[in-house]
Amino acid sequence: MTADTSSASVHPGRPASPMPAPAAQERPCAFADRVGAWCVSSKSSQYRKAHGLYLTPVPVADFMAAQIKVSGKTLRLLDPAAGAGVLCCAAVERLAARRQPPACIELTAYEDDTELLRPLSAVLAHLADWCRSHHRLGPPGAAHGRPAIGVG
Repeated sequence: MTADTSSASVHPGRPASPMPAPAAQERPCAFADRVGAWCVSSKSSQYRKAHGLYLTPVPVADFMAAQIKVSGKTLRLLDPAAGAGVLCCAAVERLAARRQPPACIELTAYEDDTELLRPLSAVLAHLADWCRSHHRLGPPGAAHGRPAIGVG
């Protein structure tokens, strides 16, 4: 038996399935991991190696996030190679869950792989929503004296 793919339009290098959506109550880090797996599902190991496409596993991201030692009202995070956002999410989740979180978390995430930009944007939007619903962190300047998160 053979499959007829003549009517299917598959872009080389792009996943055939639609991008996953966050599940209800899903940790942003777990969503980022699922989105990352979806992004790389159509990439060969040779492509991933040639382009340095290695996504941080959730346990490693959680360990790294636990190492953050900061104090102060405003915390600026920079991720120069954000990928699907696993490390960004782990860091913000950890900071937001502190007994006394920073008053403001400013996250700047860069990614030069254009195929990861839309998934990364979806992950960071979920992270912002999660911060608002789980830790009452809102956008910077939303309310004086309330914790805030900004994504740029």
